[in-house]
Amino acid sequence: MLRIFVAGSTGVLGRRVIPELLASGFRVTASARSEKSRSTLESLGAEPVAMNLFDAADVKRAVGEQDVVVNLA
Repeated sequence: MLRIFVAGSTGVLGRRVIPELLASGFRVTASARSEKSRSTLESLGAEPVAMNLFDAADVKRAVGEQDVVVNLA
């Protein structure tokens, strides 16, 4: 199963893309900055990860095990 990381996952596009990726059989991890965003991602079926898109070390930690990165931010 491919692991896909989605940045910008709680925006207009992300909220629509995540269910499609999950329905296609992908494992989805997605960025979230707030508790509300984490709850939204969990309700969509994605695995939330806290990260700062402007911190290179944080991004590397979050996407290190992923097969694909999708930037919708």
